[in-house]
Amino acid sequence: RHTRYWRDWSSDVCSSDLACGESVRRLAAKILCALVLGQAKVFFPPRGQYGVASSDGAAGIIASVDEYVRTSAPDVGVLKCDLRNAFNSAPRAPILDAIAEHFPILLAYAICVLCCACFLLYGLFVLLSTLGVQQGDPLGPILFAVGLSAACNDLEEGVVDFAAWFLDDGTAGGTLLNLVRFLGQMRAISAWTVNIEKCELISDLSAEEAVALGFPPEMQFRSKSDWDLLGCPCGSPEAVEAGLRKVFQRTGVKLEAITHITAHIAFTLLRVCCAFGPAVFFARNAGPSPAFAAHDAAVRACFSQIVDNVDDAAWAQAQLPLKRSGLGLRSAAQFASVAFIASRAAVAPLAASIIPSVNVLTRARTVLTECPILETSSAAGDIAAAVLQEPTKFVKVQHTLTNEIERLANEAVLTGGDSTRARLQSTRAPFANAYLVPTHNPDRPTKWLSTAEFRIVIRSRLGLRIMEEAGPCTLCAGRFSGDIFGHHATSCMCSMRTQCHHDLMRETNLFASAALTQPSEECCPFPCAGGSLRVDTLYRANVGPRPVATDLAITGALANSNFKHAASKPAGAATHYEAVKIAKYEPSANQSGIDFIPLVVDSFGAWGERSLPLLLRIARAWGRRTDTPPTVARNIMLTALSLRLQRSMAGLLLAASLVKEPRERGAGG
Repeated sequence: RHTRYWRDWSSDVCSSDLACGESVRRLAAKILCALVLGQAKVFFPPRGQYGVASSDGAAGIIASVDEYVRTSAPDVGVLKCDLRNAFNSAPRAPILDAIAEHFPILLAYAICVLCCACFLLYGLFVLLSTLGVQQGDPLGPILFAVGLSAACNDLEEGVVDFAAWFLDDGTAGGTLLNLVRFLGQMRAISAWTVNIEKCELISDLSAEEAVALGFPPEMQFRSKSDWDLLGCPCGSPEAVEAGLRKVFQRTGVKLEAITHITAHIAFTLLRVCCAFGPAVFFARNAGPSPAFAAHDAAVRACFSQIVDNVDDAAWAQAQLPLKRSGLGLRSAAQFASVAFIASRAAVAPLAASIIPSVNVLTRARTVLTECPILETSSAAGDIAAAVLQEPTKFVKVQHTLTNEIERLANEAVLTGGDSTRARLQSTRAPFANAYLVPTHNPDRPTKWLSTAEFRIVIRSRLGLRIMEEAGPCTLCAGRFSGDIFGHHATSCMCSMRTQCHHDLMRETNLFASAALTQPSEECCPFPCAGGSLRVDTLYRANVGPRPVATDLAITGALANSNFKHAASKPAGAATHYEAVKIAKYEPSANQSGIDFIPLVVDSFGAWGERSLPLLLRIARAWGRRTDTPPTVARNIMLTALSLRLQRSMAGLLLAASLVKEPRERGAGG
């Protein structure tokens, strides 16, 4: 993207100049961030700032303050201090002085961005921006935090037990009288204005009692049993559950809305924006709660609407990650305890530096003894217990525990016989799921599967029936009997296999012709023992030392002759059919000085062991020629092929089930 901006910059186009300037500024800011990261990690924590250069800073503050409130005496409270429009109202002169003193390497950049007034356009109005730092600036948080830390140096030390900041969100704890003094000192800082209406006192006092002690009546007063910090509900289990239900109620509005758009887009939004993603922050900081089970139920209801009902077995598979044949709709209730234990172990050293008097592992140990999922997995339970004993010796705890639990869940799903194992092994092969998460190609719009196509492909993937009752196969005019799961349809030799073959071949040649200096040749015959083999494509350059002949084939993973091979390993059916073609044609190809590589893919999208390396070489060559990063080029190519294949497979299944495709609703139809 930057290269294209530089090319346009020479054309004297105003918009391109602006784009180039902003890109260079952001790039310079990110380089400077990397240069001062080590210094920032040393500078900010002693000054109580954990929103910059601090891993898990928010989780550390929440964990330590939560434990502090749980174990505090009646005359002790917590004050949440809010600064009015902090980022946009920060005075620039003190920030520049603090940068010059503590981070001189950033001074030249800070002068460039803070010493000149920016023009802000709002309709016909033009405003001058002379205050604050830009929140979109990669260095904005550091500039703001340095200025705030310098201003807080004027606060009297020892007044409160702790004072922790996450950028502009301040939290202090101590006796109630000392909190009154602390609030008064904060209000005396001239650089920022304290927003009293949004400040909160968390204590055992009523509002009248707190005001009598000297707290302003305009501020908010919360009980120790019902409060929140940095967006996370805290307090009693009932209050936490009520707070989480309010959060997930907003997610429920999104879940209802996405069911009205195309199924493929709806699933992508569900998986990325509405399933485990919104819940993981609360799972790591609030701990297990019945609200997570309610959230899972809402996610399942939404998914059932997208794919037209799922049973318990299919839902258990859908909750597994893509690499284990699932759909990535991980259960929040199942992993809330694991996430909480891992979070508390990860932030234990940081929490001890924020409030040395508390031990954030106490509640984590209680959760460990009450976690049913860790009882069923002895290995995961042992790891969790060891982590809580010596948290500093372990990294990526949640990832480790989650992998172990999902491995056991995957083994339970695999106990359904050879046909089930074949389906699951094929769908876990590399890039078999590329169609589920399409990679954006700036040169060609993404062709999402239609609702009917996506729905029937996912039902086949999950082992759900695609028709009410079996009958004669409509693809081969009743010569064979079909089945309710569509296994015969994807392997019927009288089907649309030829069209599917040509669709994939056309997509492959699209990338090949863009990648190779010499164009690839289609349908090229070369001599073999039985006369001649008419291969699909002959690549003469850029993919190997010798010309490479390919012959594309699509094999049914659940065909009677394949499912045992498919059940043996990922891409087993495609690899087996590759071996059959190689044994038949490779000797004759070698005699002609040609490398023969069969491109074989099964009906679930798993490529054979020899097919995938060739496709990756073609993708890399295309990426070099088009200035596309290798990983992006690979994803674009394999996504396009996967979408072509699944669209064709959906056509077979729809024809076999005699389902007519409905009109699309919403965007992307």
